[in-house]
Amino acid sequence: MKQYIKTNHKKIDALLFVKWDRFSRNLEFALTEMRSLASLDIEVECMEQPLDLSVPENLAILATYLAFPEIENKKISKRVKDGMVTAAQQGCYMGSSPIGYTNGRDLLENAVLQPNERADEIKMLFKEMTTGTKSVKQVKEYLKIKESTSTCQRILRNKVYIGQVKVPEYENTPEYWVKGLHEPLIDEATFYRVQDVLDKRIVKTNPKYSKKRNELYLRDFLKCPICGNKLSGSACKGNGGVYHYYYCQSAGHISIRAEEAHNEFIKMLCTFKPKQQVADLYAEILKDVSKERKGGFKVKAKSISPQIENLETKLITLQDKWLEGKTNDGDYHAMKERIEKQMLELKLEQEQILSIDTNFDSKLDFGVESTVKP
Repeated sequence: MKQYIKTNHKKIDALLFVKWDRFSRNLEFALTEMRSLASLDIEVECMEQPLDLSVPENLAILATYLAFPEIENKKISKRVKDGMVTAAQQGCYMGSSPIGYTNGRDLLENAVLQPNERADEIKMLFKEMTTGTKSVKQVKEYLKIKESTSTCQRILRNKVYIGQVKVPEYENTPEYWVKGLHEPLIDEATFYRVQDVLDKRIVKTNPKYSKKRNELYLRDFLKCPICGNKLSGSACKGNGGVYHYYYCQSAGHISIRAEEAHNEFIKMLCTFKPKQQVADLYAEILKDVSKERKGGFKVKAKSISPQIENLETKLITLQDKWLEGKTNDGDYHAMKERIEKQMLELKLEQEQILSIDTNFDSKLDFGVESTVKP
């Protein structure tokens, strides 16, 4: 309508509407538009609430007509926000569903997320990232995820996937997370390990690139019998296959098939056999070291228990303060999340320590026997 008026204003005498709240529900905007129309010699006329705006006193009545709709808008907006915050506090998900979920309702008609056909894709994304060996882009390409790398990064940071719901900032209370009503796709241990990977707080297990190849593992160890230089190695095609050779870079010195060199090397290794007495002594030393380490692990695992108990006490104290109104919702949930994360990390560390292989002795005996057996 505004575009039409701008183009045809010379043919327009007035803009008619039924009530003032149909013209605008914002006082400031209404006055601005009325001045704009007046500059084009177009009158503004309300059919059910007519006002002669040439009379100054009528401006006060106009302000009343326009202010009430604006007040009603703000009341509606506040009720909507109150309802959304309350629903979020109860674990309902208010908003568009993230990838891997679909918006739905539970038996009580609460707004909840429901896993969809892409849920397994999200699970694989988190699982691949826990190794710390690939970047987000590499994992995305490996899993053939159609979303962008930045979208995948946001997915990996989203606590919705561990069953939580964000309560938005409202009335001086900062945003915080609560347990949602929906099914989590990822367990907390996996989620926080991925956070460590993304924050680079974890040592990646992938080795640096090396020029060593399995087919030429003796390269730089073998020496030329003529000049004494280290032998290099390469592959070449012939007779329908690929063959690997070690060779001296000085022309005409030596060239030998890698397979032959490896066979000779293995034969030489097989000639080294420890004496039974030495092997037995070595086994006993390793058993003593293993026993000492196991004792140390048990002590370390036991020392973690008081730390977990201390955090549990802190959590109970925090909950009491919150119930008594001594701390606000934002601070409570922020501190609760931090304490629970610390507890989870300690429990995982304790489980890893206690899960150390206890079948070491039998494996050692088998290894020693295999070594000394002719």
